[in-house]
Order: sequence, then structure tokens, then C-alpha cells
Amino acid sequence: ETVKKLVSLLDSQKISVIGILENMKMDNSKEIQKSTETLHLKYLGRIPYDRTVEAALSKVDKLQKTTFAGKVQEISRKI
Repeated sequence: ETVKKLVSLLDSQKISVIGILENMKMDNSKEIQKSTETLHLKYLGRIPYDRTVEAALSKVDKLQKTTFAGKVQEISRKI
């Protein structure tokens, strides 16, 4: 329902949606993915919650080695 409302809001503002990305995902639910398919949008993927990001924010080398960075790279290839 949240995805549907957000997409509707963006559509009313004439903002294009290139896909849906789940950020800070903490479970294996497929609810957002199913909602995305129902709306005929591209599901880009999920970025799981990564506890190591905060400590790596000021350290580029460490940040690039986080799960977060890996997922961002993976998803950016889909766009």
C-alpha cells in the first residue's frame, strides 16, 4: 500500500519512476516486490540494513567494502 501511494503521489507531480528500491531491509518479505509488479514497475532490488555503514562513513576504503556499497553497485547496473 505504501508503494502504491508513493507512486501515485510521484505520478501526480509528473515525476518519472524508473524502479523501486528497498532500503535498510531487515526481513525477507516479498511484499514490496509484489506491489511493484502489480504496478508494472521495475523492482531494482533491496539494500539490507548494514550496521557497518555508520562506522565507515568517514573512511572511503571501509565504506566501499560494506554490504551496502556492494548492493548499491549491483543495483546501479540495473538502471
